[in-house]
Amino acid sequence: MQQYQKLIYTVCLQFVHEPHTAEDLTQDTFLSAFSAIDRCEPQYYKQWLVRVAANKCKDHLKSAWVRKVDAPGDDALPEPVSYTHLRAHETGR
Repeated sequence: MQQYQKLIYTVCLQFVHEPHTAEDLTQDTFLSAFSAIDRCEPQYYKQWLVRVAANKCKDHLKSAWVRKVDAPGDDALPEPVSYTHLRAHETGR
C-alpha cells in the first residue's frame, strides 16, 4: 500500500478533482484490492491497482448522488416569470 499510495491518489484526483473525495476513493481502492489480492500476480499489482482506482472513480462519477449534487447550472436558475407583469404590459397598463 505504501509503495502505490501516491500513485493511486493521483489517479483518483485526476478523475474527481477534489482532494477529500480522492482520498476516500484511494482508500476504497486499497480495501477492494486487498479483498481480492489473490486474483493478481505480484508483478501486475501496479497496473491492477490503477485499473481498480479508475473503475472506483468512474463508478463514483456515475452515481446518482454525484450527478444530482454536481449538476451544472443548478445554481443559475432563471427568475420566475411574473404573469401579472406580463398582462399589465400586454394591455398597456
